[in-house]
Amino acid sequence: MITPDVELAEALAARDVTWPAPLQFAAEIGSTNDALKAAGVAPWTALRAGLQRGGRGRHGNVWQSPPGNLYLSIAMPTTLPLLRAPLLSLAAGVALAEALEEQGVDARLKWPNDVWWRQRKLAGLLLEASTSARGLESLVLGIGLNVVSAPADTDPPGACLAEAAPRAVTAATAAAALLARIRGWYDRAAAGPADDVTRAFRARALDWWGRPVRVRQGDRELRGVARGLDSTGALLVETADGVEAVLAGDARALRPGE
Repeated sequence: MITPDVELAEALAARDVTWPAPLQFAAEIGSTNDALKAAGVAPWTALRAGLQRGGRGRHGNVWQSPPGNLYLSIAMPTTLPLLRAPLLSLAAGVALAEALEEQGVDARLKWPNDVWWRQRKLAGLLLEASTSARGLESLVLGIGLNVVSAPADTDPPGACLAEAAPRAVTAATAAAALLARIRGWYDRAAAGPADDVTRAFRARALDWWGRPVRVRQGDRELRGVARGLDSTGALLVETADGVEAVLAGDARALRPGE
């Protein structure tokens, strides 16, 4: 059952933030992203869940979703030019990193859409779009943030706010800190200079620029040196054949000897 998210509304009101669309809560749900996509809701509708039965990350990977963590999806406006969607993914990461910094957490961004703390994964973002001949039909941003627990035996290891933050943080508090920033970052990704987003992302990114990386795209593996981001948000990887712009993939820094 989906009900108004009273806790999140109160947390936003304490910040003097007026949210322009419904704030919803489900104690248990399959996937917050799927629920918003299926509902055809108004832009900026936000749905938070107590737990997910079918949470997922990029490439259909399972996102473990026990109670107490943050599982939040936002129906983004579809006025965003589709070519700027990768920039929005980066901008959302910056918004989340800023929200975590407010809680005393030095969060680092891993391209394209993970948030790390001390070399461990703290959160992930998933931007899903559906299109038709008329253009962008729906755009949903999902955020999974480990608040009270992290999955065990994962690569990379998981982290949670219970150990990373100097004071107790609830899922609603973290969600409010993110929502207070996300609309401003959406505007920059949708219409502002691309450099605003890519510079902010690089400033909070893992320190892997100029270092060897591996990017996997399905069955393809690309190895080279991470050089930066282009104006679309693509990762620039320098290989023996030149510099390649990679828009999507699973990237990680290579360890010595790999």
